Amino acid sequence: MAAEGVSRLKLEEALASQDAQLIELLRSCHDPKLLKTFAQRLARDHRPWVREQVEVLIDQPWNAGGHEPLLKHLFKDAEARKDDERMAVFLARMDRSIRRYRRKRFSWDYQARQAIHYEVLTSPSNTIPNNATSTWASSESIFSHKTRHHLRRRAWRYFRRMGFQDKPRYVLAVAKALAQYEDVYLEKGEHILDSWGLMHACFGESEVIEFTPSHTNVREGQRFGDLAPAPYFPELWQAKPAADVLLSLVTTAKARLVRVWAITLLRRWHAEFLDTLAVERIIAMLDHPDAEVQQLGAELFSNNKTLGSLPIETWLRLMNTTNLTALELIVDAMQRHVTPERLSLPQLVELATARPVPVVRVALRFLQSRRIETDEQRHQTALLANARCEGEAEAIARHALSVIGTRDHYNADDVVRFFDSLLPGMRTAAWAWLNEASPGWTDSNLWSRLIESPYDDVRMKLVEALKRRMNLPGADVAAHVALWCSTLLAVHRGGRTKLVAMGQISRALREHPEDAEKLLPVLAVAIRSVRLPEARTGLAAVVSAIDARPELQALVSRVLPELRVA
Repeated sequence: MAAEGVSRLKLEEALASQDAQLIELLRSCHDPKLLKTFAQRLARDHRPWVREQVEVLIDQPWNAGGHEPLLKHLFKDAEARKDDERMAVFLARMDRSIRRYRRKRFSWDYQARQAIHYEVLTSPSNTIPNNATSTWASSESIFSHKTRHHLRRRAWRYFRRMGFQDKPRYVLAVAKALAQYEDVYLEKGEHILDSWGLMHACFGESEVIEFTPSHTNVREGQRFGDLAPAPYFPELWQAKPAADVLLSLVTTAKARLVRVWAITLLRRWHAEFLDTLAVERIIAMLDHPDAEVQQLGAELFSNNKTLGSLPIETWLRLMNTTNLTALELIVDAMQRHVTPERLSLPQLVELATARPVPVVRVALRFLQSRRIETDEQRHQTALLANARCEGEAEAIARHALSVIGTRDHYNADDVVRFFDSLLPGMRTAAWAWLNEASPGWTDSNLWSRLIESPYDDVRMKLVEALKRRMNLPGADVAAHVALWCSTLLAVHRGGRTKLVAMGQISRALREHPEDAEKLLPVLAVAIRSVRLPEARTGLAAVVSAIDARPELQALVSRVLPELRVA
């Protein structure tokens, strides 16, 4: 029976049944003999699930007591069997097993008679001090500091020997290791310097750094910011087969440092390869979350010689990229290589209702060159009211209404969509279209639907329209009352419009005293307003109405009992 109740039988059963608790069981077991024996089972089991679990185990913090034989056996077995994938995991894991921390030092300048403060990198022992900057490095390691140095050098030695003895395998094997590094482990410059295998593989020939038996340091007189890619075995990375490997690192590497390193080498040594890259591979870069990878993809895309033969579906998919810099290049390339006739009207409308401004602009330019001749096409054009780009909302509405808002092809159901748009710019353009010369000016169907609008700006413009005409087509007094009420109750805006609305109510009282029951309560709201201009205007409207229609005095006294009329 092993420590803490984890027996060999239980471990064997979890391994045979591919139990998800295998890693937890192993970490809770602290019997070195049992773990060494079980390590042999893990090393000989080549099932994909087992290999995945071993990699997860290697990546765990090395602080479980008694696990030294387990980890050492897995490492030596991978080294002996030339298991490049497992050695790649070990290299990345061992590269973060040692972290120096910054410590402030000072010296006394006797000539200047003052203290000079500076920072140095200090190698920790097994325990990292409380003021260390590496919060994620384990403060309790089962391996001594000396052992960790040895394992770290030995892991890189495996790949360095491969570069001398098996050159065709080296580039692919190192790329597998570089893909294991993550940004969280390379947050600071000292973290990068302490990544022994990474520094050798990517910057081993650099003049900026020097390697001591245990550490990587910046040379005297050099700056870490000047560090440029200078890989070990540069001739292997310059070979043509390495271009494919570097490109895969650009899209799959987890660390930004590795991605930038691969991009630099591609541009330096494999420009011809990039010029002939298939569009499908470039699209993968455009969809990458890293902006630098997207930028490279956009540059390659704009210079690609096969863009003229790309199907429209591919162009539409490219328009979905989230990087605005890349999107600008794609749109520019589309305007050069795609004619408007290749896109259908629904496809153009779909592009015009997207959010990015560059996409909407090119779609609108294509739409303006398209002839709209059938009712179906006009109904399709009306769908532009679903636009989501505020910057081009007015231009979209002006174009659409110039097609569907003419006297020959006017349709209220299509036009009203633009007054109901979520974009204020589109509603503004629609109101600019609605004037005495437009077919909607006398359409009672359109006006009755506008009165029901939920938008403040639409209601304000309706009141302004009433100022220019006696009434709204298709709107009775009840509709007017609802409009005036909503205008007067708009607390936060429309001050001048409220005064106009009260003048209209006063005129309606004089001309239609039979509707006083509906109109006077609306004026009462304004008279009781805390704003003096509105209260004064409301009182003037009431007095004017009573002066013209004395029979309203009794109703006024009932609606406004606090008002005494002499």
